[in-house]
Amino acid sequence: MAFSRKQRKSKYIFKWERNRATLINGKHTNQLEVTSIAGPLDVLIATLKKLEYVYPYHQAIGFLMERAGFPEKHWQRLQKLGLDFDFYLQHGMEDPEYDDRWQLFYPKGL
Repeated sequence: MAFSRKQRKSKYIFKWERNRATLINGKHTNQLEVTSIAGPLDVLIATLKKLEYVYPYHQAIGFLMERAGFPEKHWQRLQKLGLDFDFYLQHGMEDPEYDDRWQLFYPKGL
C-alpha cells in the first residue's frame, strides 16, 4: 500500500548549475555502516540483514544491478535473500511492467 501512494520527499535538496543532490537520512540506524569500503556487496548484504527492513529492498537493488550489467554472481546473492513479496521499484508508476525473476514492478520501458 505504501508504494501505491506518493513517496515522502527529503527537504534537503542542493542545486548547483544543472545538477541536483538530495540528502537522505536513515531511520533509526544509528549511522550503521557509515564508512568507506573497498567492496560494497558483502557489506551491503550484511547491512540489509542488520536493518531488518519490512520492505524487500534487496529485490530492487538486485534488479537494478542485473539491468546495469553486473555479473550474475553478484546480484544472485541478493536473490538468495528471498523473494517473498511483489515489490514496486518506485512510487506512483502508471502502467508498470513486471519482472518475474525479481517479483518487481518497474517503469515501462526501463
